[in-house]
Amino acid sequence: MSFLTGKAAQPIITPERIDKNRYRAPLFFGAIAVAAAMFSIPMFLTGSTTTALAMIYLAIFIVSYAVAAWCLKYFLSAGRTYWSHDSHQVVMTTPTGMLLFEVGVPLLGVLGVPLAAVAWLLHRQGDWIGSAALAALGTLSLPYLLQALQGFRPVRRRITVSKSGIELTQTNGHSHEIPWKEHPRLIGVHQADAVIVLKNHLETRYPIGYLPLSMRQFERLLNTFSTDGRLRARISGPEALSTVLAVLEPTEEERTDGSWTWSRRSR
Repeated sequence: MSFLTGKAAQPIITPERIDKNRYRAPLFFGAIAVAAAMFSIPMFLTGSTTTALAMIYLAIFIVSYAVAAWCLKYFLSAGRTYWSHDSHQVVMTTPTGMLLFEVGVPLLGVLGVPLAAVAWLLHRQGDWIGSAALAALGTLSLPYLLQALQGFRPVRRRITVSKSGIELTQTNGHSHEIPWKEHPRLIGVHQADAVIVLKNHLETRYPIGYLPLSMRQFERLLNTFSTDGRLRARISGPEALSTVLAVLEPTEEERTDGSWTWSRRSR
């Protein structure tokens, strides 16, 4: 999910719809995991042991995905704590737990490749489905792991807001800075990437699958600072952090429509 420019061919989901439906992700993956685990039972009974074990491993992998999706709710609730003021800019860093999921889930998938080799060596005549499933899992997971570890040292910094623009950083340290004069605007999400439109009509994409920020907050952040010069000027001063947090503060609608967002401030 690297930064790209161009038109998206598939439908783009609006920020509001993404926020309201985030709770469905762990339920969806959990259901698939249960189905995979149940499929292993008849495989055991018919003597297809390697396929059965492969289905169990596949279920474990999908469960890890479901757990990561569910834990995002917890990390989102503590969203205020990830922002800090750092030398005329405000920075959001992702929590260590979220970073571990971002690297650990694809790593678990990639381990399917050596397991596929072992399963192939041990499989009975005709019992090849398990090896193929594990090999496919590993192959599909490899690009995501390589992307996360491209710099060999995953970074926690994600968003940097300054007077001049916003910098979006991926797990591998790859950053893309967008000046406010480009008037960045979030139009939605496409295949777990935020689609940001600039004034020259180009689209910049940023992976948000593990980003502990709601899409309407992200949308508000871009819209507000790209249009309000008075607020941009405050980022250079002592009120920088409070200014950004005030913009990101969830609305009453966001708190009551089932969306995952920041917890209420303690009184």
